[in-house]
Amino acid sequence: MNEQPTEQTERPDSLEVEGASVLSLSQQRYYASDQCEQARRALEQMMHSPAYNTDSSYFHDDAYDFVERHLNYLSTHPPLNLDGYLSNLRLMTSVKRS
Repeated sequence: MNEQPTEQTERPDSLEVEGASVLSLSQQRYYASDQCEQARRALEQMMHSPAYNTDSSYFHDDAYDFVERHLNYLSTHPPLNLDGYLSNLRLMTSVKRS
């Protein structure tokens, strides 16, 4: 008997976005949530505020900007407390005045 391997069909559990990036179902749910919108607004406010240094081009050479980088991190760590995460991020990025 000459059996050929059969292709397994899997249910789509990821979504391709922006080139080769792939989002899992849990990430897709996060990006569709109110918490994501709340995080996006807070991160954009930080990015446009002179009180925070959100320019990470010195450390990273990728195409992600500040907002997308942190939204991606939050989407892969759903149990994180958003208020605590943003508070720590504000502390780490605040511009020190002398």
